[in-house]
Amino acid sequence: MKPTVIAAAILTALIGLVSAAGLDTARIDQLTGLKGKFNEKEGVYRVTFPRNDVKVVVDGWTMPPFMGLGTWAAFTPTRVGAMVMGDTVLFEDEVNAAMSAALENGLNVTALHNHFFFDHPKVDFMHIEGEGTVGKLADAVRKVYDAAKQIRAANPNPKDTFGAARLPEKSSITAAPLNEIFGAQGESKDGMVKFTFGRPATMHGVNIGKDMGVNTWAAFAGNDDNAVVDGDFAVTEDELQPVLKSLLKDKINIVAIHQHMTHEEPRIVFFHYWGRGRAKDLANAVKGGVLVGGSAQGQFTDPRLNATFNNKSVRLGLAIGLIQVVWPSGGRAADAKYELKPINLPGATGAVTLDYLAYDRPSGKLWVPASNTGSVDVIDEKTDAVSQITGFPTGEIERRGKKITVGPTAASIGNGVVHIGNRGDATICLIDAKTSMRGECVPASADHSVTPDGVLYVAATKEVWITARPLSSSNAGAAKALHVFDASDPRHLKWKTKIPLDGLGEGYAVDNGRGLFYTNVEGPGSTIAIDVRTKKIVSKWNPGSTEVGGVALDSGRGFLFVACGDHVVNLDTAHDGKVLDSIQTGAGLDNIDYLPEKKILYAAAGQAATLTIAEVGDDGKFHLKATVPTVKGARSVVAAGNETAYVIDPAEGKILKVSPK
Repeated sequence: MKPTVIAAAILTALIGLVSAAGLDTARIDQLTGLKGKFNEKEGVYRVTFPRNDVKVVVDGWTMPPFMGLGTWAAFTPTRVGAMVMGDTVLFEDEVNAAMSAALENGLNVTALHNHFFFDHPKVDFMHIEGEGTVGKLADAVRKVYDAAKQIRAANPNPKDTFGAARLPEKSSITAAPLNEIFGAQGESKDGMVKFTFGRPATMHGVNIGKDMGVNTWAAFAGNDDNAVVDGDFAVTEDELQPVLKSLLKDKINIVAIHQHMTHEEPRIVFFHYWGRGRAKDLANAVKGGVLVGGSAQGQFTDPRLNATFNNKSVRLGLAIGLIQVVWPSGGRAADAKYELKPINLPGATGAVTLDYLAYDRPSGKLWVPASNTGSVDVIDEKTDAVSQITGFPTGEIERRGKKITVGPTAASIGNGVVHIGNRGDATICLIDAKTSMRGECVPASADHSVTPDGVLYVAATKEVWITARPLSSSNAGAAKALHVFDASDPRHLKWKTKIPLDGLGEGYAVDNGRGLFYTNVEGPGSTIAIDVRTKKIVSKWNPGSTEVGGVALDSGRGFLFVACGDHVVNLDTAHDGKVLDSIQTGAGLDNIDYLPEKKILYAAAGQAATLTIAEVGDDGKFHLKATVPTVKGARSVVAAGNETAYVIDPAEGKILKVSPK
């Protein structure tokens, strides 16, 4: 062999080893319960198994699993952990259980379709994908597989019916209640009712819409108490997952996910569904999906959308109050009760990595760590004037596989001091809240291994607590802890201790009266309570989602609000974290906030580009007050005075002031 060929072979082998080293393949095997194979050339580790537990006959021929009945999941390393893609072989009665398991554990479902004609029993193929840690992804894949296995363990033979009561031969659906729910006039025929909502798109430069097939529709048959709904949703790629979740929560079956077009803008995904139950319940469930996905582009004829949702829909967070809604040409709902004013940040010529803001109620000032501008900006609530404290170091970090420049990103106020978390140089800095004079900066950890994410002053113990992020992928484990600083001296911070966690801390709130600190833990998707004096975890709850984000607290009533990807849940802290209610917000939640004197929750959804404003009753139930359109990426909000809220606009380097008119 020639030397150059030998060198190339060695290089190829080394590349393979490096790629393998980027994945904990033993962990994948352990969590999935399968033995995989590594493809050195592509840097992919793949696990697979045949569906040989059920005999499948295609066109009269018993089909060997080798011919296309193999379930697989493939993992490849990324800068933030790993990516998984896969195809899952399912029988019809397994699909919705497996899909729910995927969505509930952080995976995306990207397609559901058939591969054969004349197959018995019918076989479906569900495609999944996800990004995160190897452990989180492998565990999620296993839960998808286990969901299907549980169905087969209960009944070895796939069912050929959903098992609902037989539908009447002649339909007699009452149209009026459904018209009221949808705020539109349905098309009636032979006792059946159908609603169709179009949305604008282009294909090959040609405008297309409702009658060209870009529509969401729902058709109802049977009678009012024993009905069926079937239909098709037209959603964008960003809307697909939250709408699937919305319908599955209300027991609507998803039966296909696919494309209808090519080269369309925006890209539209279509999914078909089938549900059984009372006609009004089914209509509320479908409408919830329409609202979550934004599919009803200008089709509602009732400008107030004044349907009153039943309790079942309220549990899904799909209730909408009597708010005035106008559908502009862009298709987004605008709330006439609120106005949105952009406030420019000094020195921001483009995107600014905005995250945690802090509002000082006594002074009416909003403190904005302006990250890559190297400054902390202060907005006067009354005049909207912006002052600036400059000179904070910036630095580069990795986020979603890209290098970005950051500086100050978090703020918290207490004891007359503004505590600033600077990810640019991994420090916590002090600013006098009255004079705006800068004080000292100290490392975010004793061993200089982490950088601050969130910062919170704990008045009960005169401490500053921070959630952390690793300085590099080599010390990722160091960030799985809360770091605590002694802040009893307003001029100095002193590192005190750290509290180990099962994953990264995300979001925070403190009940100083009860001496409890609350945070979410990424990975396990848990919400925990920590005694601020003993530093011990005293409670651990499951909010029902692995996509945990920010938290907010009503300490007077013991309500803890937890952001869960596309909805907020209300946990009863006095009764072991019982879920009292949830409200759908749209995808992309991060930091949320709560105004206790008005009992109002604010939740900004960055992907949905909306701000959800909801009142919270004494029973813990959410009552939607308004849904205010914002901008893409506006995923963090802080409540201020007079029911005003401030939302970040990181893409433009602005703060959006949302105020009631």
